[in-house]
Amino acid sequence: RITGFGLFGGSPLLFPVRGYSSASRRGRIAWSASAEYRLPLSLIRRGLGAWPLYFDRAGASLFADAGNAWGPEGEAEPTASPKRAALASFGLEVTVNALPFWTLSTDVRVGVAFPLRAEDDPPGAGLRLRKGGRLYLRLGSAF
Repeated sequence: RITGFGLFGGSPLLFPVRGYSSASRRGRIAWSASAEYRLPLSLIRRGLGAWPLYFDRAGASLFADAGNAWGPEGEAEPTASPKRAALASFGLEVTVNALPFWTLSTDVRVGVAFPLRAEDDPPGAGLRLRKGGRLYLRLGSAF
């Protein structure tokens, strides 16, 4: 996401729980939290020959995310979304800071997230590692 607009068919990041689709939860009441441990990997500071792309630095992060949403969605869509167990995940992400056309600093983020709950778990369900991680690629800042 750059300047609030979706790129290449994407959408703005409204509910940042990595490892789940953006349609996993909806409603008027929502919360989310994230914790990250970031570490630098490299100061690249190089371009790709004559291509208009410059790479500045690379870093990695270990993260844990959690969040939930429920309740009526508003007057335009008055359907109620039931309260289910909060979504939670953890994972690893690599970020490369690039300057396309040498003008706008953009983060290219690639990672794998491991969901800890199924999307339809009821409130009070325990955490458990789901089968397999989910790969993702994102342009722009984390939040």
